[in-house]
Amino acid sequence: MSTGFPFDLDTGDTDASKDNRIATGDALLTFARKLATSAGERSALASQQAFWAGLNRNWELLATTFQPEQDDEYEHYLLGLLRVTRNAVAGESANQDHAYVSEPHIRRILQQLTAGVWLTDDTYNLHVQGLTQLLSNVITANDALAQRLWETYAALPGESSPILRLLYSRDIKTIIPTFVLVLNCTIDSAPRMQLMTESRTTLPLLDWIDRATELGEEGDEGTVFQLGYTIFSNAFKLDLFDHLFVSLSIPSQPLPPAQFTLLKLYDSYLHSPSRPSTSTATVYSLLPALLSLSEHVRRLQDQQQPEINVGQGMVLIHDILNETVLEEDSRKQRDLRVVVERSRGEDGLGVPESLIELLRHLISHAPATSPLDTRTEPSAPDALSYVNRSIVRLISTISHGSRDVQDRVGAAGGLEVILSLTTGDGRNPYLREHALFAVRNLLAGHLENQRRVEVLELEGTEDASGGVTGLRLRAKGDGAANGG
Repeated sequence: MSTGFPFDLDTGDTDASKDNRIATGDALLTFARKLATSAGERSALASQQAFWAGLNRNWELLATTFQPEQDDEYEHYLLGLLRVTRNAVAGESANQDHAYVSEPHIRRILQQLTAGVWLTDDTYNLHVQGLTQLLSNVITANDALAQRLWETYAALPGESSPILRLLYSRDIKTIIPTFVLVLNCTIDSAPRMQLMTESRTTLPLLDWIDRATELGEEGDEGTVFQLGYTIFSNAFKLDLFDHLFVSLSIPSQPLPPAQFTLLKLYDSYLHSPSRPSTSTATVYSLLPALLSLSEHVRRLQDQQQPEINVGQGMVLIHDILNETVLEEDSRKQRDLRVVVERSRGEDGLGVPESLIELLRHLISHAPATSPLDTRTEPSAPDALSYVNRSIVRLISTISHGSRDVQDRVGAAGGLEVILSLTTGDGRNPYLREHALFAVRNLLAGHLENQRRVEVLELEGTEDASGGVTGLRLRAKGDGAANGG
């Protein structure tokens, strides 16, 4: 046994009996518990070079001899060794540097335990969780080691990266320390966060966040969501939303699930009370998405519904753009407004025109119902519920103080369309209020739009509930309808 490492099974001791290995594992676990509760014990290890040399030799031995399920006698020893290492480095930067020497051996063992069948076999779940915690502890608050580990894993070919393998696990208790590891590697580092957005880890991270959201906000699922939200909030603070959103696009899908999950995370971030008011990422990538989704929905056949995430995603896109424009306005900026006014879709329509055409399409397929009509039960929300409201709200915002948008909405017949919504919709709360604000902003200081309204009148039929149905707009003295 080497001096400094107080346990059996040191370098070259491949002939040790199973009993000796188990006994050594017990001793390691006892020592690990001592390290967990004594900062003094951990600190004292920093100067014991022989201990770290012996520890590294043990990791090397396991990495070269351990085969899952073929060497059961190693399991207990591995558990003790990883817990000693994990606890020894906690809060001790010098110990982290010593232990990092063993990272290639630890990685090799972790790769073995996360390969193929072991992703779905729970035999080694405890070991995989512990190894992941170990790696996380080794680089916590140690920027140099975090950089080395993250660059090393990012450069590994295919699915050789332990982090990518860990994210494919079905065990949520493995996912939690994996998220912590990703967080510790990327926090407060623009280069490392940039590497994450360019790696294959982003998709499984978002997939787990989505699953955790569906399963609930309590327990392990809630922990996964909070960790995931923190990881991506850090990316948003570094202005990486656009890069992430574009990297997740799939040409054959109007709005892939990962993009939809990213939208939900960014919407939560945007409305977080703890977010600095100046910390708003650029969201230019949402304008091509808005235009393409609008065209996608308008091309659907009669009564055909888009995927549920398309409608909800459109609401998120409209709301995020709306909030971002308002924040820029408060800072006397026009960056996003300029891009909004210049953007064009593949069909040649700009943002205001595309929004009006989509609104007209939605109204024609699902006319508003009177808020006073209590004779029929309100229909259940569908994939396009509340898209009308988000469109009107966005038009109201981008038309405020913008002669260009006022001109274009008026020329596209948008005033007539929005005016037809000012009587309300029983299925869409507050649509009337948003429509009134939009009309106000479209008319403000714009004589031509004011004249358009002056020559219009509403007509409809009063129903038994006192509401008006069949609402249409027409020029005064003319029987021809102009919108609705």
